[in-house]
This record gives sequence, structure tokens and C-alpha cells, in this order.
Amino acid sequence: VKMESLVLAEDGTTLKGSVVVKNLAYDKRVAARFTMDWWQTTSEVVAKYAESVSAPPPHASSIDTTHDRFVFQVKLADVLSKIEEKTMFVAVRYNSAGREMWDNNAGANYEVKFER
Repeated sequence: VKMESLVLAEDGTTLKGSVVVKNLAYDKRVAARFTMDWWQTTSEVVAKYAESVSAPPPHASSIDTTHDRFVFQVKLADVLSKIEEKTMFVAVRYNSAGREMWDNNAGANYEVKFER
């Protein structure tokens, strides 16, 4: 599991993210967990399947391994009035084949700073 992108939408009211996961099994659950108060409270949004992508595994460029891309959105409307100078931390969770895997940016979490 790997966060591929996390960007502010053009309208400035939504964060859009994409996650790439290895196709371990047909059944997959991907979600983004986030906080704006240093993990005192958390929220989570479910990512939706977008498409299959192929990526060569390390050191074996002739064989493709199938991966899937999932996308998610975090609506900022509820916090826009007080978002200035806030920091959001994000981690992504992937459940498949009886396993739970996380991408938390090597323990640092993905960090989004909001400024005007």
C-alpha cells in the first residue's frame, strides 16, 4: 500500500488522494484516516476503486504485478472557517486477504499544512 498523491482540489474545499495497493485478493478495503488535532480525534473516509495499474516488481522488469488504484476525498467544508494555520495528518489503511497494512509515511504520517 502506498499513498500516490494528495492534493487540494481547485475549488479549495476538498482534498483528493489516490492510493496504489497490490492486488492480493479480489476483496479489498482501503481507507484514509486523518486528524486535525494531533490524533486526539480521528475521522476516516473510504477510498473507492478507480482502476487497475501494472508495475514491475523490484529487480524483475519483465514480469508485471497487478496493482489497483483507489481514490478518496476529504471534504473540508466543516472546518474551512477555522482551517487557517491548521495541520492535518493522514495515513492510509489497506485490508485484503486477512491482512491489514498501513502507509503512514515511514512513521511520520502524511502532513498537510493549511495557510491562507
